[in-house]
Amino acid sequence: MTTVGLVVDVDRAVRRGASTERLHARHLLQEQSVVIGVLDRGRVATRTVTLDDWSGELELLCPGREQESRVDWPGLPWELVVATGRALCEHRPDLYDVLVDRADPQLREPLRRLHRETSGRLRLVGLVPSRRRIGWASWVLLTNGWHALTPYVECVGAATRPMVRLQPGRPGDLAHEVARWVAAAR
Repeated sequence: MTTVGLVVDVDRAVRRGASTERLHARHLLQEQSVVIGVLDRGRVATRTVTLDDWSGELELLCPGREQESRVDWPGLPWELVVATGRALCEHRPDLYDVLVDRADPQLREPLRRLHRETSGRLRLVGLVPSRRRIGWASWVLLTNGWHALTPYVECVGAATRPMVRLQPGRPGDLAHEVARWVAAAR
């Protein structure tokens, strides 16, 4: 019996004109191979790749443009990014405007720009079966390429608050992150 050493759940959505291309997949690391299951219109298609070929499969998860230019993004409060994103998803521009207006003035335009330019998202969650989540990666596709949402904690006096930093990403970066999860799972 083959044991699963790591499960990587993949969820991707990329807008293409008026439609959205979605991908839901599960990658199961089994010793020296990876079984990739893709859910498409209610059907599951599976295939197996070698461990050596897996990084190339992970790179294919990031369709679109390579990073064209570097844009420095300020750190953004995580709860504000989530709340404003939810307001947009629920078609609540009134709530979105209130939330943005309550933000620090220097964060208002970067926050609006983030939501205006986002045309895709990619989320990977790494799990060790029956134990715990060992990794999480969230990326967004902006007009100048993919960016990783990197969480960190900002200390303000004795208080802390969760923040997120947007960092330019390349497909190889995603494979590198998953390789760290593999090492932690073994």
